[in-house]
Amino acid sequence: MTLVTRIKALTTCIALLIFFEAIYFRTQFFAAIALPISIVFVLAFLWILGPDFFYRRELKAKKTILPFLLILATTFFLFIEPTIVFKQTIIFASVFSIWIFYAIYRKIPIEDTAESKKLPVQNWLNFLLVLTAFLCFWVIYNFYFAYAMPLWISMLLVLLISLILFYYFFWSINIYEKIILPFAALLGLSILEVFLVLAFWSTSPTSRSLILVLTFYILLGLILSRAKNQLNKARIIEYLIVFLIIFLMIIFRLNWDRMI
Repeated sequence: MTLVTRIKALTTCIALLIFFEAIYFRTQFFAAIALPISIVFVLAFLWILGPDFFYRRELKAKKTILPFLLILATTFFLFIEPTIVFKQTIIFASVFSIWIFYAIYRKIPIEDTAESKKLPVQNWLNFLLVLTAFLCFWVIYNFYFAYAMPLWISMLLVLLISLILFYYFFWSINIYEKIILPFAALLGLSILEVFLVLAFWSTSPTSRSLILVLTFYILLGLILSRAKNQLNKARIIEYLIVFLIIFLMIIFRLNWDRMI
């Protein structure tokens, strides 16, 4: 990033950090301060996107889908989660993710150039997608269990979130352009099936969300390997081993006697 871009990114991240901490420390006064902080953040966000935002609005609007979804999910998370350490961890992870987005957003959609290879844009993009997916799934599970949200609404939200994230993934790396929507919908249905299976497990929403986002991550990795013609038996076995190890670690930590 250039010096000017870093200043813009720092300004936006500070505004976002204040916004999140306001939710954390002053939830009862959030309604009074939400509007001015939100205005500052939106203006800073448009500032960093540049003066040509309205001339290239379709492209830049697509780019901003991911960070806005992340911010929305983080906001709901902070209202629901009671654990102090978990809250602060997600706050700083989200703010850091927005900083990363500003570092790579000019390179989205990703082109196969020497510059993009030098900067691990794809790795950071996958990180943003996985974090956003985890927070979105976590919020949906909590609304379903803690606030008795109807199952069919939860299913629609999971399908919609998965569809958006997979669509963003395909669009950002320029693959399967002619079949992005049906392919993303098919993968979204796969995530939805896992969601339904986990909905009947007697464990916490966090554990369910971790398993669901693990499935999401494995699918991203396999699709990316296939798009780069790197998918072979060894790569599939590698992903299966990673999935099995992390899955077993989560299973061993489950509290089966607790239903949240």
